[in-house]
Amino acid sequence: MKSAERIESPGGLTTAVTQADVEKLAAGGAPDEDIADLLDISRSQLRKRFGRALRRGRASLRVNLRRGQLVLALGRAPDVRMLLWLGRQYLGQKDDSAPPGAPPLEKTYLNVDTDKV
Repeated sequence: MKSAERIESPGGLTTAVTQADVEKLAAGGAPDEDIADLLDISRSQLRKRFGRALRRGRASLRVNLRRGQLVLALGRAPDVRMLLWLGRQYLGQKDDSAPPGAPPLEKTYLNVDTDKV
């Protein structure tokens, strides 16, 4: 287990914080500002001391979000909107309704005599 880093707050209290603690907070979606406030240090100190843990935690969050999206899209009751979104993101699919190579639809204008309506 990694050793804890001792952090002294402006009030004189000393707290032991591990890289794993910060990584868990970042993986839970906590922004830098909230983590820094919990540790009672500045955001710049947080990034300097725990930058690697922040990056690893955020990467873990992104992986878990993608996994959740795939489960939602491919689970027992597939979510069509999620399937469409994932198709656009990963497969380059588009919302074009015309088949490939089809000429564009021509616009038709109607002349309406409003005096006769």
